[in-house]
This record gives sequence, C-alpha cells and structure tokens, in this order.
Amino acid sequence: MTDEHADPARLFLYSGSQLRGGHFRFLFSTGIWEWSSELAALHGYPAEPKTLTTDAVLKHRHPDDLAEVTRAVDTSARIGAPFRSRHRIVDLDGSTHHVLVIGDSLRDADGVVIGTGGVYVDLHEVRTDAIQSEVITRVTDFETSRAVIEQAKGILMFAYSLTDQQAFDLIVWRSQQTNIKVRDLARVITERVPREIDLIEYNSARFGHILLYPHDPQPPTTITDRSTSRPAPGPAFADPDGNHRAR
Repeated sequence: MTDEHADPARLFLYSGSQLRGGHFRFLFSTGIWEWSSELAALHGYPAEPKTLTTDAVLKHRHPDDLAEVTRAVDTSARIGAPFRSRHRIVDLDGSTHHVLVIGDSLRDADGVVIGTGGVYVDLHEVRTDAIQSEVITRVTDFETSRAVIEQAKGILMFAYSLTDQQAFDLIVWRSQQTNIKVRDLARVITERVPREIDLIEYNSARFGHILLYPHDPQPPTTITDRSTSRPAPGPAFADPDGNHRAR
C-alpha cells in the first residue's frame, strides 16, 4: 500500500480524535481493494492496513444495498470511472453504518487511469465535539456568510442526498482539514460547481474532486462520455452578475 501520509485524501479522515472513516484504493487491473487502518477498523477488523478482493468488500454491504453497490463497482471497473456511493455497511459485529464514499481517479505516471481511490465517511460520526467547538468559534463568520453557506449546503444535499445538518457538518469538517475558512470553502463550492459541472448530466466524480481538493484549480479529466447526445438548452436566465445563460 502507498504511504498514507503522502495521500491528500488522508486529510479527510480526522477532525479531533474520533474515527471518521478511512481511505481506500481500488485497482482495476487486479480487482484488489486497499483499505487504510481506519477503514479496516470501521468494518470491525484490527486497525491496520488491509487488502481485500471485491467479493470480500461486497460481503460488508447491507443486503438491501448490495445490488446497487455491486452495479456501481462493476461500472467503475468497466469504464474506468471513480467509485462513489452512499450506502450502508455491516461490520464484523453486525452493526450497520451509513457511509458516503467520495472517490477520484487514480492515474499512473503517464496519466492513464488505473483505479479509483478516496474516502469512506461514516455519516453517523460526522458531528463531533471538535466540530461543535469550531461552530462556536466561527459563529460570527457563519452569520455574515449565511447566504453562501446555505447555497453550498444545498449543493451538497443535492449531490450526496444529505440532510441539512449533515451537509453543514461536512462543510465545517472540510474547512478544518483544508485550513480554509467556512465561508471561503462555501464560496469555492458555489462558484466552481455551476461553472465546471453540468447539473443536467450530473457528474459526481468532478464534484468529488472539488470537495477533496479545493486548492486544485484544475478539474479532473472526464473518463468517458456516457452519452453522445445532450438535452436541448432551456430558456435563458440571468445569473447574479446579470449575464444571460442557458438553463
């Protein structure tokens, strides 16, 4: 497994001392998954890096989510797309965890996509004492920036089917981990998503890249064009700057 400390996705794992989830890599050529020690622990294994087959990974999916997750994994491996999902996992003790998986493409030195990697977030554990403290210390910042934060929350709620509170906690968490003020991170989301993502043909891989790497101005390369046709543009509307755009 690669040095986890050199992986930018590792920054997404912690806020304070409580477990958040863990980071993963899925290599398409071998079908092998690499889990960080945190992700192994989330599934009930000893807290050490773990290597698994796809079948072993899927055994931890909740029975009601298994078919959907299996299709997502198959699609990722078949077309070389990042793996992303929101589903339930069952650990070795039989406890169920709701997780959000945010993945990006893994590339070799030549830029060829060789797999997908990113993080699992335990949604039950998103809110911690550290986040509560952050809310208190930045309350003035939140109040003065409420509008842009509300917009960013709405985007996250749409993209990942989160509740209002989960979306808010996720923004605060990423603010801590990237050392970007909440209002500035919210502004990155609200400005870049409409510019870089076609919400009619929604590309959650690109959205995940923005959330994982807000300092990176370059959007990820599109892996595949899933459709050769695009919906006809809707009526024009004016954006906040007064520019007319097609809906």
